[in-house]
Amino acid sequence: MNAVMPHPVPFHADIETLPLVFEVLRHALPLQRIVHVGAGLGTGPVHAWRSWNLAGAILIDAQEDRVAKLQAQFRDREGWAFVAAAVGKAGEQLFYHVSNPDESGLVAPQDLQRLWPNLKHTEQTLRSVQSLDDLVAGVWSQEAQNKDAWLIIDTLPAAAILKDAANVLARCSVVVARLIVGETAIEDARFDDVDQVLNAYGLRHSLLIATHHPAIGYGLWLRDGQQEHLETLARERAALEEAHRKALAQERAAMQQAQDEALVKLRQELDRKEAQIAALQQVQEETLAKIRQDLKQKEEQLAALQQQLAERDARLALMEQEIIRAEAQIDLIKDLVLRDGQTL
Repeated sequence: MNAVMPHPVPFHADIETLPLVFEVLRHALPLQRIVHVGAGLGTGPVHAWRSWNLAGAILIDAQEDRVAKLQAQFRDREGWAFVAAAVGKAGEQLFYHVSNPDESGLVAPQDLQRLWPNLKHTEQTLRSVQSLDDLVAGVWSQEAQNKDAWLIIDTLPAAAILKDAANVLARCSVVVARLIVGETAIEDARFDDVDQVLNAYGLRHSLLIATHHPAIGYGLWLRDGQQEHLETLARERAALEEAHRKALAQERAAMQQAQDEALVKLRQELDRKEAQIAALQQVQEETLAKIRQDLKQKEEQLAALQQQLAERDARLALMEQEIIRAEAQIDLIKDLVLRDGQTL
């Protein structure tokens, strides 16, 4: 039977938006250092901070092979420390290894199986568990511990770690904790467990982020007054965005008006050009019609002239024939006259 029940605190965002949330918080609430418990392999949205230029960071994981990979991955980061340790209530506790290494830890497998039924228990070892305060004190100087920091707890149960982290929490401006949203048999893992501890240190819940598992989320807590500061910044930003939106709308309106006026002028110019072209075409058509008319008249005149020439040629031919006949008659008369003279 699943022991996790829905919780009245609603989710405000999903895990994919966490990097954006981190960016907003980083610019609104500048930080110098960060402590990340349950750092795993250093991947995923919860690790969005790893690209920031921080003065110091402590990455903690209970599994030595993972810490070695983190150290190799971020070896060039000055001021970063990598610690292989189980963190919680100081003393000896059983550490449970399960088929999904991300869920290996201090929570008994049978409790985890209520969340992940297919999870298998592989082995368990007795581990020395450190408090977060002792671990951080062993890594950072007192001066470094006094700097503002963020705390990310990416393992269950978060409240068990927070209960022995008074010194760390005293300087934390932001706390992000993985938790179970609903009722569960896992002690110190619920939202209410974490919220109760953090409220005692002046940290107030601000955001609940959903993950791909419906019963698992990340809570975000801010120092007293910071939520109001963020809300003020949000209001100022909204006012600036509104002013920018109005200015942009006015600019767009002015540009649209200028474009409309230019378009009207262009259309008027086109109409004028089209009228000129139409007038030219009319002139050309009239000129062409006149040329065709003149050509027709010339062709008619030429045809008449050719007819006249043909008639003249016919008359000349007839006259030539008559001349030939007249010459023949003259020659005949000459012959007759000559013969008559000879007879006389």
